[in-house]
Amino acid sequence: MNATTIQPVEEDVLMLEELLLKMAWLEYKRFWRELSIHDLTPSQFHTLVAIKENGVGCTMSNLADETNQVSATMTGIVDRLVERGLVERRRYPKDRRRVLVYLTEYGKAKLEAVYRDKCLKLAGCLENLDRDSRHKLTFSLQQYLQILESTPL
Repeated sequence: MNATTIQPVEEDVLMLEELLLKMAWLEYKRFWRELSIHDLTPSQFHTLVAIKENGVGCTMSNLADETNQVSATMTGIVDRLVERGLVERRRYPKDRRRVLVYLTEYGKAKLEAVYRDKCLKLAGCLENLDRDSRHKLTFSLQQYLQILESTPL
């Protein structure tokens, strides 16, 4: 490879920035559409995910922190999820003033359905790439993610 075929880093940065912004925007629109099919907002979805990832009941303050919401907003989100039967509130046994939020079986099933549909859509997109290209894409994205995670915000 000679020097004229190597792109300067600045060109790579501009191209990558443009690609990431376009991909993020398209994925955001797709994600919003997929959630609307399941009658969820992104905030509701992220709340369900935070509860699931916690593995046990979540406090309201923990949920607010995990989803970058203020407490009052989180209360409204949880209220709507309770009304729909996706989560339930339970008093903490050792401190009755404390409330924990849990996924219901219906909430777990709803999350599984969203993930299943998201995977089917992604599989449809990836079918357009050959196996080697899919592996290279996955490997490159994993490397980039590792760099992002190790870089301070």
